[in-house]
Amino acid sequence: MLSKFTQDHDWSFAEKAKYAAFIEINREIMEKRKAANLWKKFVEMSKFLKTRNFKQCKLYHERLVK
Repeated sequence: MLSKFTQDHDWSFAEKAKYAAFIEINREIMEKRKAANLWKKFVEMSKFLKTRNFKQCKLYHERLVK
């Protein structure tokens, strides 16, 4: 049975575009806080993307910020 969330680590172009749109909408909040303090935003992001869970969103964001 396939999970609602994709299993591979590669994000599709559509997912990357949605991620970028979410970051742009929430730019002030995302810039002011560290990733460890953004759990609610990552939950919102996962609902916005619909294909990734909040942990995957958090890890992807941390990887891009480094």
